[in-house]
Amino acid sequence: MRSGRPGPVLIEAAKDWKAAGRLRDRTGRVAQCQNRKRTMLRKTDYDNVPVKPLRVYEEMNKYFGRDTRYVSAIGLSQIAAHQLQQHQLEMVLHNLPAGDWTGGERGHPNRVAEFEQGVETALAYASVLGTQRINCLVGVKPQGVDDADARAVLVRNLKFAAVALKKAGIPLLVEPINTFDIPGFFLSGTRQGLELIECSERKRALCPFPHRARPC
Repeated sequence: MRSGRPGPVLIEAAKDWKAAGRLRDRTGRVAQCQNRKRTMLRKTDYDNVPVKPLRVYEEMNKYFGRDTRYVSAIGLSQIAAHQLQQHQLEMVLHNLPAGDWTGGERGHPNRVAEFEQGVETALAYASVLGTQRINCLVGVKPQGVDDADARAVLVRNLKFAAVALKKAGIPLLVEPINTFDIPGFFLSGTRQGLELIECSERKRALCPFPHRARPC
């Protein structure tokens, strides 16, 4: 083989193998792939129950056209609620909107309004789905904000969420996550979670929801 960039080297090796009869003939592979694309079902083709959101969007695009823009996805929650009722299932938990995950929105002093809006959105979905619990993922610590300030904002946000959810009869959960799975996660231990609940003064409204274990 001639030396050079990896691409030409591999091409030359393939030519040598083909000349020596060592390279399998894969010319039919292209036709096989094209045939599968024509005949096999895609995620948008299945009409199983429960109906997947991708199939719902496919039908919406057929009816309204692909240039239509939708301002809300609450309709999907109504579909899901019907299917839950049909199959005698319950939605036991969903999360608050994650917001700016990498930016640490949960503890950022400048993102309080977004957090409060997320609580309202979560309650809207919960009212449709009949959700029994709502979980708050605190995210990573914001850059440029020290621990004390980030913690103070997080406690303030959790107090707001706990009060709003309590009015709807829904407990708020907090979820410690190990820093192996999510490096920099601001709430990584059960003790931290319990201390956060203590500081939030909402013991009956806030519950720890551990996600600390990391399988070997």
